[in-house]
Amino acid sequence: MANLLSLPNEILLDIFGYFHSIDLLHAFYGLNYRFNNLLYKQYRSYSFDFNSISKLTFDMICQQHLPSITDRVIALALSNSENSVEQIDLFLAYIPSLNVFTNVRSLTFESINSSEKLMEIIDQCHQLCNLTSLKLFSYSIEVEQTNIQIIVNKIWALPKLTHCIFNIYNCAQNHFYMPQKASSSITYLTIDTSNKIKSNQLNQLFEHTPCLKHFSACIEYNINENYIPSTFLTLTQLKITITREYPVQQMNLFFQSFLNLRCLGINIWSILFDGHRWEYMIHNYLPNLQIFKLRMTGTLAEDRNIEEQVDELINSFRSSFWIDEHRWFVRCFTADGRKIYLYTLSNTFNYHEYTMSDSNLFKSTDPHDNEQKLCNSINNIYNETYFDQITSSHLLLPNIKYLKIKLPISDQFWAIIPSLNQLKFLQIYSYVDIFQNQLQALFDLAPNLYSVSIYEDQPSSSYMSIFKSKYTSLHNLCLQDYARCCNHYFDEDDCVALTSSSLSIQCKILSISVTNRENIIYLVENMYNLHLLIVKCKDDKYFKTSPAMENNDELIPWLKDRLPSTCSITRDYDDSWVIRIWF
Repeated sequence: MANLLSLPNEILLDIFGYFHSIDLLHAFYGLNYRFNNLLYKQYRSYSFDFNSISKLTFDMICQQHLPSITDRVIALALSNSENSVEQIDLFLAYIPSLNVFTNVRSLTFESINSSEKLMEIIDQCHQLCNLTSLKLFSYSIEVEQTNIQIIVNKIWALPKLTHCIFNIYNCAQNHFYMPQKASSSITYLTIDTSNKIKSNQLNQLFEHTPCLKHFSACIEYNINENYIPSTFLTLTQLKITITREYPVQQMNLFFQSFLNLRCLGINIWSILFDGHRWEYMIHNYLPNLQIFKLRMTGTLAEDRNIEEQVDELINSFRSSFWIDEHRWFVRCFTADGRKIYLYTLSNTFNYHEYTMSDSNLFKSTDPHDNEQKLCNSINNIYNETYFDQITSSHLLLPNIKYLKIKLPISDQFWAIIPSLNQLKFLQIYSYVDIFQNQLQALFDLAPNLYSVSIYEDQPSSSYMSIFKSKYTSLHNLCLQDYARCCNHYFDEDDCVALTSSSLSIQCKILSISVTNRENIIYLVENMYNLHLLIVKCKDDKYFKTSPAMENNDELIPWLKDRLPSTCSITRDYDDSWVIRIWF
């Protein structure tokens, strides 16, 4: 500490920049007057990401620190996600207007659950004279067509906005509404794939975004549309997804618009353009292209030999244009019979589609590429029966980060998984107590696990064996499966066993079903690092009255009377049987 105090202010301020802002205030505020003065008067680069923090910490930052440093905050990220219920609403209650953040440059809002709140946020953004980046995420929201149009227009009217991510999934509409106002500042625009853009709308989008340089979106072609290309000289980077069949002549017209394009990423479903066709389009319409990332998925013809078709496709990418001039190598592989995937090796796409089977074909234009290198790129296993389908025994999967697996675990799994050092997320299905040793074996292989979900096929008492497992650093533990509707309800003895287990020592987020409300109180009081409890309660009477209305809810008031007043206690937005307690 003495060495730290001897440093000049300039060096201390540089050191502060290496800390996340929440950790910075935790570590240095309150040490002495000098540090407090540096933090409140001189440090000018606070960036607060409030996702997945405890409500206690959130309240402390908002109430104690933010009022003194609002002019020094350059970035804010707020979320109403399952890990931080009502956070956006609480933040706007603490700080009624965003206009106090006079130097904020970046705002991120995730899981906005009402169109009124979204409109309020956009209106307040117009009071921020330095705002250059706006990221909006919401995966389930009902917004009237008129309001969506107003929101888009207001975003395009923000005077200094350069970066925009628009990921608002409207339940009633999956198309993006074109801006009716022009933005002279937006240069980076990402529109999520849930908001499709028709190709004949592109001209309007670019006319109202004339400075656009980087653009990412999902493009949809309709056979009856009349697309007339324009030239968009500012665009240098394009990333698109095409979900429907796109005729060759329309693709030619599409690329004629981007003469200055330097980087192209394209993901095409259900269409296979060969290397000759891509070479023609790039050579004639994209003369400045330097980076090309391609992903195509299609189905091979049934009346022709599979290997002949694969060879024909891969050989079309072996010309000097691909190999010598650009060094753009591609690999392709088959799966599920006649399904084929083709990727450029420059891609960062996840190969979760690939099943290691002796019946699959693997081809590459890179002489140094092989099937093991493809397996090295597999990070996520989303199919719990994936390892039951594997027939190749000579390949390894060394870099799994997300694993969904069904018990009992096959011998094939242990043969091809050398370690799980990178595993962060684990989902276990069909758990029964006789598989406790296999669960422990997974824990032993995975020293960096962050989240574990364990599900049964049938409710039983076998969950008690889980708590015999030894693992002390879990952040997230999920013991209920909403989709399968076969949750085990934990009684008092179960809850005592859970809180005594090493699995609960560092647990911050717990999802569970309990037999009665007293179990909820016990878990909150005895899991000392917990800051979010997602719980179903068997004696919840909310839906036992008809109609189910807010004034029938007696469990929420009961919990509020017995838990600290600082807790946020709400019913889940999508499933009202589920209660979220954030504390």
